[in-house]
Amino acid sequence: MKNFILLVFSALCFFGSNAQSLPYMSHGPLNSKGEFIFPLDYYQITFYPQLQLLDGYNAQILLENEIIVESSNFEIQNYESGTVEQCDLTIWFDGRLLPKGHTYTLRLNAGSIADAKNPEIVNENLYFTLAVPANLNHYFGLFEPYIKTSDENAKICTGCEGWIADEVDPIGSPVVYLQRNGETIGEYPADIQMQDWDLSSMFVYFPAVTLDEGAEYTLVLPANSFCSLFREDLTNDELTFVIQEGSSAITEVELTDSDRNLPIYDLTGRRVLNPAKGLYIINGRKTLRR
Repeated sequence: MKNFILLVFSALCFFGSNAQSLPYMSHGPLNSKGEFIFPLDYYQITFYPQLQLLDGYNAQILLENEIIVESSNFEIQNYESGTVEQCDLTIWFDGRLLPKGHTYTLRLNAGSIADAKNPEIVNENLYFTLAVPANLNHYFGLFEPYIKTSDENAKICTGCEGWIADEVDPIGSPVVYLQRNGETIGEYPADIQMQDWDLSSMFVYFPAVTLDEGAEYTLVLPANSFCSLFREDLTNDELTFVIQEGSSAITEVELTDSDRNLPIYDLTGRRVLNPAKGLYIINGRKTLRR
């Protein structure tokens, strides 16, 4: 009996080690942030042995433990790269948009594929993460106002540029609002264009505005000013950028009921959904939350 148990245990260890001897590299598609912002058309994995499909091959997309969609439409392409044998495994889906703001799991079921030359080496369950963001706020990278100095040493702003770390499209004719101490003093077109893979730009130009000493100036890009090139429902929330901080002392501001429903931003202009204690921008002014 002891020998039988040892034999079963050895067989299980052999299967597990063989299953892990199918090295692979996940391709996605994922963007440069490792997120899945695309319609669910396919997912590709490169394995380094050449493969064959086994009967009953299958994959699912899971949200927690719930199956969202299944696929039994696989395509394998075996080829050689130099002296290395490899296989591109493509799992096809139905092109749906996964609801944003969730992290999904792609599961390639055990026993779906085997080494083409050693068919006893098969896969165990393999898991891949598909994180769909809720918005594109965190894609906004460098923001740089155009500031020059007059003969009287006054600061003058003539516009700004910003860089978005993905391919995006403008929605309609986007604008930005220039605010002084929370009050809008100008509205200007925002030129948002895709520049390259994983890179878009925003340029804003306006007549020279002298930045009064002691006043705070911000630029506000409204929500839904741009969307992903790959899905129109994935857009930005309102973004606020400080171009000159006011020099007045900052004191605690008591929030009114209407203020509590306004978006809250950190000092870099990123929206904060669950603010802790600290300094934030609310309704265009610095507010200390205790």
